[in-house]
Formats: sequence, C-alpha cells, structure tokens
Amino acid sequence: MRIQANPDAELKSFPPVKAGVYPMTIVEVTEPEVSQYDGMSVRWTLRHVTPFGQLTGLDGNTLKSDPESVAFFSSIEFDKQGKLRALAEGSGLTWPIEDTQQLIGRQVKVLVSEKMSDKDKLVHNRASRVVIEK
Repeated sequence: MRIQANPDAELKSFPPVKAGVYPMTIVEVTEPEVSQYDGMSVRWTLRHVTPFGQLTGLDGNTLKSDPESVAFFSSIEFDKQGKLRALAEGSGLTWPIEDTQQLIGRQVKVLVSEKMSDKDKLVHNRASRVVIEK
C-alpha cells in the first residue's frame, strides 16, 4: 500500500526503568520453545502496573512515556518448574496449576534488573525473579 510518509514522524521508544521491585501484570505467554538453557521454555511478557509518571528511568528522572515490557522465562519441564511455581504463587494462585493461561491478567511483584543488550548495545530491563510475599 502506498502512503505519504511524514518526514517529521518521531520514533517512540519505550524507556527502561531503574532496577527495583515493581508490581507487574502478566499479559502474554509464548509457549513452548526449546531453550539451550531450560529445555522446554516459556516466555512471559510483563507490563508495569504503576503509571509511567510515577516510575524512575535510568537517568534518575521520571519517565515521560510507558516503559518497555519485561520478559520472564520459565521452564515447563517436570523437574524444572521452580520459576513457574514462583510466578503462580506470586500471583496468588495455589500450586500446582493446570494451565499457563491461568496466569494471564494476574499481577506479580518482580525484581527488575538492568542488562546491556549484545544486539543493540542499549540497556534494557529484564525480570530477574518473582518476589513472593508471605
């Protein structure tokens, strides 16, 4: 399809946040794919619950736009489900669960870290672990 491109169009970036513990919503699960690290691995997409105006970016300033979503990986192999269990229990579900789809839309607290990407040489956020409050 032909379009008239706006030469002044701005590329919207999704800034990373400063490392810390954040409430997040589980919005998507992509399953399964074979991982060289975890065997049968699922990728979870997590989004911040806190409005961007209340989040701090890497530069120490308040964010001016929505932050990037964060990826979390867990195994579904029978003897390697520790991260999956943490995600379920951190969201308030009782382990064991029957289907990964039960987690979609649930909230969890996640320790978010900063990591330099080998691909684009920029700092991105990643979910280090789920925080389970007892």
